[in-house]
Amino acid sequence: MTAKILLILLGLGATAMALLAQRQQRIDTAYELTRIHSRCDDIRTSLWDVRRSIAQEIVLMKPEDDSSDESSVPKIVQNQPDDQDGINGG
Repeated sequence: MTAKILLILLGLGATAMALLAQRQQRIDTAYELTRIHSRCDDIRTSLWDVRRSIAQEIVLMKPEDDSSDESSVPKIVQNQPDDQDGINGG
């Protein structure tokens, strides 16, 4: 009889320990998730700071005179295929 009670108590103790370990793991996971979200927010904030500084630099680089001088405007080169069938073998 005492062996059964001892076995039941050991089973309950092992179950309690397993439940406590699982609870602690959930708490650790929630903490890690919160820490990662906080880090993402920090990275997002720094990204917006970089974007803002890039935008400020672009504004500072913009010429004062908005005249349409062709020498300052880059020409767009459009690629026109010469003989694509000869290249593709068809």
